[in-house]
Amino acid sequence: DIHIQASSSYYIPIQLGANVFNKEETIIDYSGKKLVGLGDSSTNGMSVTLPSSSSVDLAYLLGYFVSEGHSKDNYLVLTNKDKNLIDHVAYCYAKVFNLDEDKVFNRVLTKDDFYEFRVYDSAAAQLLTYVGLAQVASHEKQVPWIIRRGTKEEQIAFLSALFEGDGSSQKREVSYFSLSDKLLLEVQQMLLNFGIYAKRSAPKLVWRTTDKSSVAGSLNLT
Repeated sequence: DIHIQASSSYYIPIQLGANVFNKEETIIDYSGKKLVGLGDSSTNGMSVTLPSSSSVDLAYLLGYFVSEGHSKDNYLVLTNKDKNLIDHVAYCYAKVFNLDEDKVFNRVLTKDDFYEFRVYDSAAAQLLTYVGLAQVASHEKQVPWIIRRGTKEEQIAFLSALFEGDGSSQKREVSYFSLSDKLLLEVQQMLLNFGIYAKRSAPKLVWRTTDKSSVAGSLNLT
């Protein structure tokens, strides 16, 4: 059995492999929420459109940033040695905020041979914070609330991006590393909902798999 947190004090037990997911996208309610710079926010001179609901692209974006990104109220930055991963981050960002990817993003190679995705946009950065991308230190990271309420497809996208960032695969063992005990616990619970038992021993989760093609593929989420 696993437990899904309902509040700060109560847990609801559900069966291992229960496949309990939201069947619809989560509506993002902006009522009573002021996002600074919303009226004139732009990415490289192009106005952003804030999403009205959750999506697979938003889930991918959150997974990448929880794993390896850094955010403040007015900017987002993520670095990785895999250019294809950075390109996918840019693609998802463009889809979420209704932008033309080819015109607005510069994926630069840093002096340490890392590719960097960086944008300065207060509304976009604050939107990601609003849906659960906490601006905290590595040991305080957690799964965004909009992912915990997500559809099956959204949770698969989030976990896939998360493991592409800080996951590893060797032989028939898959591991995910994090300094945050809370993040490890929440990811463990998500995996259990899919029927995957992972042993949690900080700073990592470990489980056995028969798929060695990739870290994300090893999740075998269906």
